[in-house]
Amino acid sequence: MSVVSILGRTTIQVAVPGDYELVGMLSAAGVALCLPYCEYRHGNVFVDFFTLWAPPGLKGFLDCIARILLAVVAFLLAWRCWVGMLEMREYSETSMVLSLPIWYAYIPLAPSFVLLGITALLNAFNLQKTEVR
Repeated sequence: MSVVSILGRTTIQVAVPGDYELVGMLSAAGVALCLPYCEYRHGNVFVDFFTLWAPPGLKGFLDCIARILLAVVAFLLAWRCWVGMLEMREYSETSMVLSLPIWYAYIPLAPSFVLLGITALLNAFNLQKTEVR
């Protein structure tokens, strides 16, 4: 959409109306929808600079703690996205150009964060056996 809008602006002086709004909403949904899969595949970036010296048991313990914290944050984000979505819907907030209801963009966020939290807990307690690093 960005490419089409930029090409339209430079060639025929016509842009896609609301392109920034749509890209923003769809990007937020796309990122949120990919997070649970990324955690399932152990694809999140982590910095092990301070634990290079640590024995495998300590590294495993720290990974478990980090995943539990990720689950807590994911469930907190799911809750707040849900509350935010209901408030946006109640107040009928819309985007500036297209007048799209903003709460539509929140629909995939809460379930994605719940799924991220569940996946992080499964990984924290080694309840799923996929190990891809």
